[in-house]
Amino acid sequence: MNIETTSQHPEWELVGQAPAKPAGSDYGYVAKGRTVGVTRDELIQAVQDNQAITHVWTPDTAQPVLPFTVPFLLDSVRKKLRKQARNAMLIGIALVLLAFVIAILFHNWSLVYRNLFFVFGAISLTEGIWQYARLRDYTPEEATSDASTARFAGWIETRGVSGYTFTIAGCIVVVALTQALSNFSVEAAGLVKPAVRNGQIWRLFTAMLMHASFMHFWMNFFALLTLGKIVERTVQRACVPLVFILTGALGSVFSVVLYPNVTSVGASGGLMGLLGFITVAAYFEKTKYPPRYFRLMIQAIISVGLLGLFGFAFIDNAGHFGGLVGGLLLGWFCFRRNEQWITRNEKLVKFGGAAALVALMSTAAFAVYRLLNSL
Repeated sequence: MNIETTSQHPEWELVGQAPAKPAGSDYGYVAKGRTVGVTRDELIQAVQDNQAITHVWTPDTAQPVLPFTVPFLLDSVRKKLRKQARNAMLIGIALVLLAFVIAILFHNWSLVYRNLFFVFGAISLTEGIWQYARLRDYTPEEATSDASTARFAGWIETRGVSGYTFTIAGCIVVVALTQALSNFSVEAAGLVKPAVRNGQIWRLFTAMLMHASFMHFWMNFFALLTLGKIVERTVQRACVPLVFILTGALGSVFSVVLYPNVTSVGASGGLMGLLGFITVAAYFEKTKYPPRYFRLMIQAIISVGLLGLFGFAFIDNAGHFGGLVGGLLLGWFCFRRNEQWITRNEKLVKFGGAAALVALMSTAAFAVYRLLNSL
């Protein structure tokens, strides 16, 4: 399914269009749909301080425009973004220090790296440093790309999910609720590697729908909704379950081979598959995504890599890597040389998507059965 367009503009570019320029004020801005008239100096300060400003106007603009398109406001835009980067670094430092405090209080230094405060703090600090460095040469072209990406993200956030993504999410929720009865036990249907090697191949699939904790479930659940909506709106709805189950299973295989003695659970393999699939789609199908969206997807992959690096003590990096490889390969097969393979084989893709949903629902039912029998 392709993105709908109006007047040759992608639908997300029409989100948040500014109202008409009001009369009686040479300078002003638009924030939360409301126009505010100000002086030139006040406008410069407002752009730097007010996160809600979407458009501005000056005597030289016929209509409200994006702030970074006004030359004398570009420095204010940079200052605002630098402040956001500094805040990310400060939050990161605070979380890392909190992880050290916890380790000191419990006299256990392994809690430094076996702690989500450390993992997310290190990532926030790293991304803040990268963003701050990036702003040294922040050009209007990059600002245009960032604005388009922000509108795309806002548009995606307001979209609903189809029955394809909803069904996957439902399977994960049902299994998680059943797990909650057993305090999130994973032995009954998780990726127990010796059991897989002894013939219980079904664990390659049931493990995809299970999670180790409520937070683990919560993060993957919302990642599924976001990635699912992107695939639904830019490629084809039926691709979501098809990519999820194939890449999730491949992630399980990588985990069995590379982490042979560690029990694993989680939808992350399939989620990484969707991320890889979107990345390749953004490279080949540039008209369906904002400018430089491919670069943003590469940054997202690097962020997940950092998550795995800092959280190596409890994150299955092999499963992540296997899912990502599967998603990249599926994307390459579907989008290489812009052959429109999915569009030309729409019936086959829809059949595959339906079959994947049936397989996922059957897998969820079997996982529930196994979990209930273990109580």
